[in-house]
Amino acid sequence: MIRIMVCVVYSNSVLIHLSHSSTKTNTKVSVVMPVFNADQHLDRAIESVLKQTFTEFEVIAIDDGSTDESLAQLRTWAVQDARIRIISHSSNSGIAASRNTGINAANTDYVAFLDADDTWHNDKLTIQYQHHQANRCGFSCTAFWFGRKLINAKKLITYYDLLANNVVNTSSVMVDTRMIDLQFAITNPSEDYQHWLQVAHNHTIHFIKTPLVTRTVFDGVSKNKITMAKRRWRIYRHIEQLPFFTSLKFFTVYAVTGITKYWRAQ
Repeated sequence: MIRIMVCVVYSNSVLIHLSHSSTKTNTKVSVVMPVFNADQHLDRAIESVLKQTFTEFEVIAIDDGSTDESLAQLRTWAVQDARIRIISHSSNSGIAASRNTGINAANTDYVAFLDADDTWHNDKLTIQYQHHQANRCGFSCTAFWFGRKLINAKKLITYYDLLANNVVNTSSVMVDTRMIDLQFAITNPSEDYQHWLQVAHNHTIHFIKTPLVTRTVFDGVSKNKITMAKRRWRIYRHIEQLPFFTSLKFFTVYAVTGITKYWRAQ
């Protein structure tokens, strides 16, 4: 096997390191993994991908200007497995920009996301890819563990379901890009939720009730609740442009659900 490291400047702000192999593969899913100062969790995340029973994937890891050992860890993994490609931002651009970079670099129609501090169960890609093939759906997500709490939902999620309760964990998402356009808004800190709402306007979200992702719970989450609440209200009123009392109804559900989820996760 011949491996080549290529280093080029892209759009004057992104330095790309691509690992190429002369071995041809039948890649079906691109796994997009944004990475920023995640060296404490990164190895577990990558290991969970490489242990998948579904093997026809590529990993596009986007290092977003990390100042810890994340990039060095990624390079070590890329040497060991030719399916891993590294794209290194020259400065921190944010998680939305990192995901967009990965999407644009994907070589497949199917894109899955994994945050660098989460992990997948071994059959995640197998179950989800088979679901897409059997149901011809454009967007799916799965149940997941949030600490000790299992987050689950009904099998088909509508726009109004999503307004009341965001059960879409980004690390559980798989999208058929032939059916759904994938680009995240880099100006909104809640860019993933905003994008899922846009998808739900025109597509039913398929929810796989098998828990296939474990999400990391951080001790400082509660300190960000006020900021997160302000973002959610802004989405309801200014982005989705819902009437005041409709926004208030959904915001009340959001607040109660969020408090309950975090308390049970401890």
